[in-house]
Amino acid sequence: MNGAYSVFPGTYNALRAVARGVGLLGPEEFRRFGQEADAIGNSLGQAVKHPDLAYHASLEAARAALASNPLLYYYGLGRILMGGATRLGPAAFAGDALRAVENGHDLIDAIVKYGVSGIPGGDR
Repeated sequence: MNGAYSVFPGTYNALRAVARGVGLLGPEEFRRFGQEADAIGNSLGQAVKHPDLAYHASLEAARAALASNPLLYYYGLGRILMGGATRLGPAAFAGDALRAVENGHDLIDAIVKYGVSGIPGGDR
């Protein structure tokens, strides 16, 4: 149930990210959003340069997340089903991942833990 519900706060996070990215939340948030976008771009660039290493790091992060929370698989499944039913899944994924990066998480954690599964607590 929590995973299914997480689509809605994730969609809010996506709308908030858009507002930050276009400057509606002020110049400081706009500047920080640009810095976070640069960090994401740099991380993705490293993943492209070293795909095998990035794959293994992502796999290890997923294993660690599942080991620390055995219900994470079911939480993610609920999120995927509700995201598909409402068509808000991609927005929720992006919103939660961007919020996790905003809160200081690295890109792999942002995607594996917060983007895909939508687990709460993207805050530090």
